[in-house]
Amino acid sequence: MKLIRLALLLASSVIITACGGGSVTPPPVPASFPLQSAYKAFIANGFSKSVTLSGYCNGKGSASFSASSSPTNSISTTFEDAPALYVTKTLAVKVTDCSPPELTISSIDYFDTNYVPRGISAPVSYSVFILPAVIPASVSIGSTGIIGKLTSYASSTKATVTGSMEWSFVVESDPTSSSTAIVNMIWKSSNVAGALTYAQQDRYRIDASGGLTPVRFEAQYTSVPTDRIFVFTF
Repeated sequence: MKLIRLALLLASSVIITACGGGSVTPPPVPASFPLQSAYKAFIANGFSKSVTLSGYCNGKGSASFSASSSPTNSISTTFEDAPALYVTKTLAVKVTDCSPPELTISSIDYFDTNYVPRGISAPVSYSVFILPAVIPASVSIGSTGIIGKLTSYASSTKATVTGSMEWSFVVESDPTSSSTAIVNMIWKSSNVAGALTYAQQDRYRIDASGGLTPVRFEAQYTSVPTDRIFVFTF
């Protein structure tokens, strides 16, 4: 089963003619967006949304962080011999035109006690950040950067290195609103030879107050023809 990591037309100068002969100027795009605090709140609070699969396969389902009895969605544990928090991400889709007809994908994401990402555990891989991930406190449209790089192993024993991962971002304009932006979280995974094995773009909508909402995830695997793209829309 493939692992899918459980994502503006600048309108400030456009004049829209309103009914009655008047005109309305769209609000200006905020100068910056608090990405670091927005991501922290998103992880701490969790989410549950319906999702539609399109592209090479089609279907419907749900995506969520697992609920827990703790005050927030995250649960205390240890990771790599250090105190940590974790959340379980689950994506469940009933597929209408591909096999298998039901797809359930999950991963456990680990963070330090300040919600800095530490690593990812999945049924077929175990990945650890080489250096602490750096999510910028503030971004604006056009901002780009590398958040972190990970070494991937076959399991938590770390006996066998299977490759590496890179997590980067770019902040894009939001075609639906001049008061928000789209944060495109880009994941790339390579094997030990350095060949790309998959790439994924996870787009989230962010507002100036720190709200972060998943919009669309796109995954493409090199193990299938390049036209086979899997799109998850929330």
